[in-house]
Amino acid sequence: MKRLIAGLMLAGTLLVSGCGGTVGGQATDAQRSATEATTTQPAPTTTQAPEPTATQSQADAIRRLKLLAPSFAIETDEAIVELFDGMCSAFDRGEDIDFVATAGLEAGYSPEDIGSAIGAAVSSTCPEYIPLLEQFIEDNAPPS
Repeated sequence: MKRLIAGLMLAGTLLVSGCGGTVGGQATDAQRSATEATTTQPAPTTTQAPEPTATQSQADAIRRLKLLAPSFAIETDEAIVELFDGMCSAFDRGEDIDFVATAGLEAGYSPEDIGSAIGAAVSSTCPEYIPLLEQFIEDNAPPS
């Protein structure tokens, strides 16, 4: 649990310091424009579902995740976007960080990696859950 908290605290520190791709938990106008520009794509011409494409915020979070957690076992950016989407969907269903972290640990990720991934997912894909992340860090941080 301490290593999970360490990963989340690092992610939280990046969010608070402005490295999380948002200002006050909200994307800047430039980021929203970049996100809209990167998500507008022509309709696929086949019946296959299109691969998930990273928004600019997600691409930034993926780069940070790869720096913070170089042992993270997911190879492709598309798979990381799917992971981010899955984590945010769990939060949308009312699950808490413990649930998402436990699922990641059971899937074989290290506590540091899953903590960093949760922070990256929240900062890039579902910033409305930043208060949930911050509260979790506050509640679980070792006494100073």
